Amino acid sequence: NRITLRRATVTRVDTGQKHVHLRGDDQPLSYDKLILSTGSYPLKAHWPGEDSQGVQHLITWQDRFSR
Repeated sequence: NRITLRRATVTRVDTGQKHVHLRGDDQPLSYDKLILSTGSYPLKAHWPGEDSQGVQHLITWQDRFSR
């Protein structure tokens, strides 16, 4: 697996093109699967589709195996 941790401010997520745009970076990052880590507690952003099949809210790193 190729997992890269980036600590940056996301300005836009283009789910159609699978690109993430970061503040101060002109070149978007592409992704296959995206994890948005907002802190130590899962925060629901109230985005359309956040309760869709395949969307998970994780509390611990180990939670990724329990779904």
